[in-house]
Amino acid sequence: MNEMVRAYAKQLGLPTFAQADDLIRAAREGAWSYEEFLSQLMVGELAQRRENRLQRLTRIAKFPLPKSLDTFNFNRLPNLDADRVWQLASGEFVRRCENVIAIGNPGTGKTHLAIGLGRYLAP
Repeated sequence: MNEMVRAYAKQLGLPTFAQADDLIRAAREGAWSYEEFLSQLMVGELAQRRENRLQRLTRIAKFPLPKSLDTFNFNRLPNLDADRVWQLASGEFVRRCENVIAIGNPGTGKTHLAIGLGRYLAP
């Protein structure tokens, strides 16, 4: 039966379903209902699709460095409003089709912030 499920999952484009052996084992041991099992299976598939999408978009964007907003040291730039950066991270400027311009001397973190915003907005 597992081979049939794997084959169907592959045809349907559900790779996480095809690799659900651990989840099947947990469902049997925990006496999950069909709904609980199916729900957990779908949660795993959605999480994997989000991760794959993030990796694909990151590859397409060709970011030169692996930077994130979480690793940016806002204390280094006291004139930079951290709240404004996190407001940009909401992505509202993208929905309004507005540009963001970063001006400053070399080494101040413009690229770090741009990559961080791009990665934050991707999911």
